[in-house]
Formats: sequence, structure tokens, C-alpha cells
Amino acid sequence: MKKNNSSSIADLIDVIKSIDETGVFSLIAVTEKKANKKSRITGQATPTNLETVTKIEYVTVNAGHNYTSLVNLRRKHAEKDQDFKAKKTYATCISENGLLYQHINDPSRLYLRVYRNVNVSFITRVKYFDRGKEIVDWKKVQAEYFKKIYKSKAQELEDQDQIIVNNYKLSSIVRFKRSDFLYERTDIENVIEKLAI
Repeated sequence: MKKNNSSSIADLIDVIKSIDETGVFSLIAVTEKKANKKSRITGQATPTNLETVTKIEYVTVNAGHNYTSLVNLRRKHAEKDQDFKAKKTYATCISENGLLYQHINDPSRLYLRVYRNVNVSFITRVKYFDRGKEIVDWKKVQAEYFKKIYKSKAQELEDQDQIIVNNYKLSSIVRFKRSDFLYERTDIENVIEKLAI
């Protein structure tokens, strides 16, 4: 296995561009989530400690696919017309393998595009932290202080059948792995300890 320990975004870009086929990958990412200014329940201001929380996730994903094709494949299985066309978003593909995306208004903002639920057996482990302390009742906190997540109506599929696409900022990726390569940031041990994997 080719191993790359680095904190360099340039090294991660090289790894992503070198991938020559679609497939299943594992990914660990650390991101910040910003809360709404007020509670959706009480209307009171969001507590200072919850204004920004840290999300650490370990996920198994598919990468290198085409979103439109994946949705139309699901629509075929649901016996619907395969006429779904993805709308343009804030990012456009800049790599031949369909993995690396760039923000349309800011070329310095780069993303790894992945699909979270192409296979049923995918693993997802997510933890949220408030200043280093795990938030154990995240669903309650999320429902009150954070944006609602809406499913796509354009796919015209049941919620459980929808294709979930995520763009991860390259700066948030701590580990990106497949059987033949491993990219890890130098601060990986801290993150693995918090995830307990």
C-alpha cells in the first residue's frame, strides 16, 4: 500500500488526481458547523458554546461516479423514467476521474466529491464536540439550533433511495484510504482517539 503522511493539501490533490478508477473509500473528516443565531424552538439566542461545534466523521463512501447516472440508476430500479438531470451547483469538476471539484467563484476552494449511500453496507460514525467535549444528545441540539437538512425533491425517489452527494473541503480531510493507498494528515492520532475507531 502506498502511504502518504502529510498536512499538505498539495499532497492530497496529487493523491486524488492519481486515482484511476471509481470505488469504495474510507474517509475521516473534521468540519465546523455553525449554528443558527436563535433557537428554532424558543427564539432565544444560541448559547455561545454552541455557536460553532466540531463534527468528526468516519465514513465509507463511493467516489469517482457521476451523480446524474447514479440517480437515474436508482430511478430505473424504482421503475421511473431515467430523465433526471443534475442542476449546476457551487462547484465544478476539475479532474478527469470526477473526484476533485473547485468552487465556481473561488478557485482556491477545492473539494473531494463522494457519494455516501451507493451501497447498503457503508459505515458511518459521526461525533459532535463542543470545545473538545462530546455532545451526546446531538439530535436534540441539532433540532433546536442548527439548520434543517432537506432531501432532494428533484430526484423523485423515496428518502431511503435518494443518492446523497457530499463535497468535502480538502482542508477538512484527515484520512482518505483505499486498499492500494493511504493519505493521512500528521494530526490523525488525535482524531482517531476522539472517534474511538
